[in-house]
Amino acid sequence: MEAVCREHDTDLATAALQASVNDSRTSTTVIGFSKPSWLHRILTGLSAELAPELFERLEELLPARETGWTSTSPLEAQG
Repeated sequence: MEAVCREHDTDLATAALQASVNDSRTSTTVIGFSKPSWLHRILTGLSAELAPELFERLEELLPARETGWTSTSPLEAQG
Protein backbone atom coordinates (compact mmCIF):
# COMPACT_ATOMS: atom_id res chain seq x y z
CA MET A 1 0.00 0.00 0.00
CA GLU A 2 2.83 2.37 0.78
CA ALA A 3 4.30 1.80 -2.69
CA VAL A 4 0.96 2.55 -4.34
CA CYS A 5 0.69 5.76 -2.33
CA ARG A 6 4.21 6.78 -3.36
CA GLU A 7 3.23 6.20 -7.01
CA HIS A 8 0.46 8.78 -6.43
CA ASP A 9 2.77 11.26 -4.64
CA THR A 10 1.21 10.82 -1.21
CA ASP A 11 1.70 8.75 1.91
CA LEU A 12 -0.39 6.02 3.48
CA ALA A 13 -1.43 8.19 6.44
CA THR A 14 -2.94 10.82 4.11
CA ALA A 15 -4.73 8.18 2.04
CA ALA A 16 -6.09 6.50 5.18
CA LEU A 17 -7.29 9.80 6.60
CA GLN A 18 -9.09 10.72 3.40
CA ALA A 19 -10.53 7.24 2.99
CA SER A 20 -12.08 7.55 6.43
CA VAL A 21 -13.51 11.06 6.12
CA ASN A 22 -14.81 10.48 2.58
CA ASP A 23 -16.49 7.11 3.23
CA SER A 24 -20.26 7.59 3.46
CA ARG A 25 -20.45 4.61 5.84
CA THR A 26 -18.35 6.51 8.39
CA SER A 27 -20.21 9.21 10.31
CA THR A 28 -17.26 10.38 12.40
CA THR A 29 -13.49 10.23 12.13
CA VAL A 30 -11.59 10.82 15.36
CA ILE A 31 -8.09 12.13 14.79
CA GLY A 32 -5.59 12.18 17.61
CA PHE A 33 -2.13 13.65 17.70
CA SER A 34 0.52 13.96 20.38
CA LYS A 35 2.16 17.20 19.27
CA PRO A 36 0.68 20.50 18.10
CA SER A 37 3.00 20.35 15.08
CA TRP A 38 0.99 17.39 13.76
CA LEU A 39 -2.07 19.58 13.29
CA HIS A 40 -0.54 21.14 10.17
CA ARG A 41 0.15 17.68 8.71
CA ILE A 42 -3.42 16.56 9.39
CA LEU A 43 -4.95 19.69 7.85
CA THR A 44 -2.67 19.32 4.82
CA GLY A 45 -3.71 15.68 4.50
CA LEU A 46 -7.38 16.58 4.64
CA SER A 47 -7.02 19.15 1.86
CA ALA A 48 -4.81 17.03 -0.44
CA GLU A 49 -6.38 16.17 -3.77
CA LEU A 50 -6.01 12.43 -4.31
CA ALA A 51 -7.02 10.63 -7.47
CA PRO A 52 -9.92 8.15 -7.28
CA GLU A 53 -7.59 5.62 -8.96
CA LEU A 54 -5.43 5.62 -5.83
CA PHE A 55 -8.33 4.40 -3.71
CA GLU A 56 -9.31 1.84 -6.33
CA ARG A 57 -5.78 0.41 -6.29
CA LEU A 58 -5.65 0.41 -2.49
CA GLU A 59 -9.00 -1.36 -2.26
CA GLU A 60 -7.66 -4.11 -4.51
CA LEU A 61 -4.94 -4.71 -1.91
CA LEU A 62 -7.33 -5.10 1.03
CA PRO A 63 -7.89 -8.59 2.39
CA ALA A 64 -11.25 -10.17 1.60
CA ARG A 65 -14.00 -9.03 3.95
CA GLU A 66 -15.61 -11.65 6.10
CA THR A 67 -19.33 -11.90 5.68
CA GLY A 68 -21.07 -12.79 8.88
CA TRP A 69 -23.02 -9.77 10.01
CA THR A 70 -26.50 -9.25 8.70
CA SER A 71 -26.44 -5.55 9.61
CA THR A 72 -23.87 -2.79 9.37
CA SER A 73 -23.52 -2.54 13.15
CA PRO A 74 -21.54 -5.09 15.15
CA LEU A 75 -23.64 -4.20 18.21
CA GLU A 76 -26.85 -5.09 16.40
CA ALA A 77 -25.29 -8.38 15.28
CA GLN A 78 -24.75 -9.38 18.94
CA GLY A 79 -28.51 -9.24 19.47
